[in-house]
Amino acid sequence: ELEFNKTRIIPENDSLISADQKSSEDRLKEAFLKEWYETLQIMRVIADRVSVDGNRPKWIDPGVPKGVQADQFLHAYYYNRVREYGNHYPYPKFYERNKDNPEAALTETFAWWKGLQEAPTEEDRTIYEWSPYLRKHLSSEKLLNLSFEQFKEVCERIHAMRDHALRVDNQTYGLPKDTPPKEREECIGYLAQYLWKQRSDGGKTVREVIYHVIYGGLEKDVPLRLWEATQASSWRIPHLGISSLGEMVGWALPDKFPPRNGRSSKALKALGYNV
Repeated sequence: ELEFNKTRIIPENDSLISADQKSSEDRLKEAFLKEWYETLQIMRVIADRVSVDGNRPKWIDPGVPKGVQADQFLHAYYYNRVREYGNHYPYPKFYERNKDNPEAALTETFAWWKGLQEAPTEEDRTIYEWSPYLRKHLSSEKLLNLSFEQFKEVCERIHAMRDHALRVDNQTYGLPKDTPPKEREECIGYLAQYLWKQRSDGGKTVREVIYHVIYGGLEKDVPLRLWEATQASSWRIPHLGISSLGEMVGWALPDKFPPRNGRSSKALKALGYNV
């Protein structure tokens, strides 16, 4: 092959397979951005509606950011209304039931939410304790200067990271394969340590990646930077996924981007929205 290439007359071109792979990547990116912007619009509408007096339960102060209220509304709906048989959450079944009229499902769920006399699944803790902490420590002024302890405390308050920490294998955490099962709080500490030490192929720290997603350009391009942070090797850090980053964006900028993670998407799906 080397001898042949020395004497070739027609220049070597990328194969058709390479061209197809590139266009496939572009299509995936376009599909991701289309879905993200469409779902963001749904969540913004829900945020506007759930925060009005007629839909807001009495234990939520009207000054709580609309995006935070929307997130915790979806949190309560998913863990209390979609739940069946212990820890089973059959959101596809709910989607089939509600897909023809998501507005009716949403209106009925607003009425249920409004009637709650107290937070059913610790939503008040997230609203009044976790959300202000995250908004402060994910601000443009503080984010790049977080200490490890502060970063760990941020991780402890990100629902997507708390869930993901339980699923990471022991070898990633530098533990023996046969290490006994760990508690959630112990796992999130291991995940925070792991992320703190990682660098992207472009040499970026976890704080720099998060900062880039939230503040690295125009606000309207946040979804594009989310794509970069999870797909481009120059920014990507293992185990810092789209759910964790999407949620962080929402806690930092709740008035513009309601927090979004995998649970948010499943809750919207259960309400009948094809997200």
